[in-house]
Amino acid sequence: MAMISDSLIVSNIKKKKALLISPKYCIKMVNVTLMSFKIGLHIGSSKPKNCSFPIDVLIENCTFVDNIYDTILTFYDPTSVKLFIRNTRFISSNHTVEVFQKKKNYAISLKIPLLENITSTKAVIELENNVFHYRPPSYFSLLFEGEKNVTIRRSHFRNCISAYGRQWINKKSGYFYQKITGAIAVLFSPDKPQRLGCMNSHMSQEVHPSWTNNSRILFEDTNFEDNFGVAVGAVYISNGFATFRRCIFRNNFGIQRAGHVYCAYGTGRIYLVDCSFFRTKKNVTLGNMAASKTGTFIYSESAGSLKLVNTSMMSTVTNRSTYPILDIASGGFVDIDQNSEIKCSEGQKLLLENNTHLQYTEKNKSACILNVTSLRYYCRSCAPGYYGLKRGASRGLVVAYLIHCLRCPFRATRIENNIAAKPNFWGYPTSTHPRSLEFLASPEDYCPSIATTYYNSCQGTLWGQCAKGFTETLFSTECRNSTECGNYFVWIVTMVLTILLALYLLIKPPLLIILRNQIFWFINSKQNQEEDNLNNTIDDGEHPDSGYLKITFYFYQAAETVMVGAMDKLIGKIPFIHFVISAHNFHVQSVNEILGCPFAGLTAVTKELLLSGTLFLTMALSSFMAWIMLLMSLWARKSRPLSIIWPLSWKCCCLDTKAL
Repeated sequence: MAMISDSLIVSNIKKKKALLISPKYCIKMVNVTLMSFKIGLHIGSSKPKNCSFPIDVLIENCTFVDNIYDTILTFYDPTSVKLFIRNTRFISSNHTVEVFQKKKNYAISLKIPLLENITSTKAVIELENNVFHYRPPSYFSLLFEGEKNVTIRRSHFRNCISAYGRQWINKKSGYFYQKITGAIAVLFSPDKPQRLGCMNSHMSQEVHPSWTNNSRILFEDTNFEDNFGVAVGAVYISNGFATFRRCIFRNNFGIQRAGHVYCAYGTGRIYLVDCSFFRTKKNVTLGNMAASKTGTFIYSESAGSLKLVNTSMMSTVTNRSTYPILDIASGGFVDIDQNSEIKCSEGQKLLLENNTHLQYTEKNKSACILNVTSLRYYCRSCAPGYYGLKRGASRGLVVAYLIHCLRCPFRATRIENNIAAKPNFWGYPTSTHPRSLEFLASPEDYCPSIATTYYNSCQGTLWGQCAKGFTETLFSTECRNSTECGNYFVWIVTMVLTILLALYLLIKPPLLIILRNQIFWFINSKQNQEEDNLNNTIDDGEHPDSGYLKITFYFYQAAETVMVGAMDKLIGKIPFIHFVISAHNFHVQSVNEILGCPFAGLTAVTKELLLSGTLFLTMALSSFMAWIMLLMSLWARKSRPLSIIWPLSWKCCCLDTKAL
């Protein structure tokens, strides 16, 4: 037995091997760190002539740091193979990828070629609780005849990178192999056929080829994230039966076609249970190369079966182009249960392209008709100028949700797949079918523009509420601490001002004439005196000051209605206009600090109700005073028309048309 434990081996020259061990020994490495070597651990020998022996290797609690080749294992004609790697880290300290852009470099390279001196052997490879971080890919080439079992449990493959691939043809078997992955690739010899799968006219059910799988690989509780490869970012399978249980794939990319799982042409089968696939990025770049934007979650060229159980595939990328999610180019039996789902990003359709067909070929020197499954699920955005609110999705093999593309409203703009509100507009979904968006114009200064891509991004006091412990103020959009409220003087001021306004509307004192006479007191001509006497003798039911009152209110209403542009621009030209409009609406901003918060608990609704209540209070007081004056006139036997009440009410309504 060769045992190495509790050791630290470091080198600054990357042209040396740290450990070179013959596979004839039972090898055990525990708590060993190998750093900055060209080859960290090399176990292998030349081709044996007439002798074969078992292989037994255990690597536990070890660390491989910044090696070009972490582990190279080459076994020729072994009678059996046991390889266990547990609690081991394969990492890069500088987090760079320059060293990984070479044509040949691996984290783990296990190679067992075709047997020459024996007919069959058995291999058991287990990787458990390992970490592969910023490392080149790992390759397991098990091309011999015999039983092969590869198990990978509770491991993490993150930022594993391979910018170059390798492919070759085995001269003895004639089979074509590739090493084009970012994280891990498992290559088996082709499986032996069990059923040809030829169809005839008497068959009522679908028939597909099947094979006897002596080569099996199990991925269990393993995560693949941000890996990058030539054809596939995460996992490459060639032949054999691959099972994935509770695995998570996130943002894995390939330069060519697949992003997460690639089942190559051959006899490979894939079975996924309780797995999750996520894509939240459009692509990644490596040097001067960019990953393909059409990378799929699963791409299969194998004639073997594909089965998904309780597996989800979700894409949240905002890509205007069409990109595939699940692509079965030329497969066999495909089954996706009802608990499995495929989801596109919001506003994208999920489409199914079914090109399943019959293929005429020859098997065992006789004609054979094969059923070739070709399914392609892909996401497509709405056309420019249109939007959608739902996600395209499928349950099982059937597309479940159809997305209706609606024309974008003029108050919104489309950003990628999202629809965003324009400044000072607030959007909300309606309850109609199909669901659409409605956009409302918000009052000035209530909806500040912010950098966002969503339709309901409008923020402001009017559309929300104050934080806990704060309350709104009457004459502004600001929030104030509830402890600063409670000034009940506002009720006295409101009542006094309302009574004064009601009295003014009832009595109509000739204020303008009095002011004119006081200002132009030095003008005392006979003509002016005669005109005043003439005006006083004319009694047509209208006060001589009523014309000015009408002009004031009518101008206020018309100006508010036909005003073009923002209020801020008008205030810049006429500074006092804001005070005039505020006075007509009882919105005096100068008293906000003193009278703005009469009590805690004000909301946008109660605030508008209180501000509008001053109008109704004025109407009520005016009507009450008018009836009192009418009764006093009747008691004094003086004529006073009853029609004074209703014109008075209409004049009150002119005070605050905006509030109503």
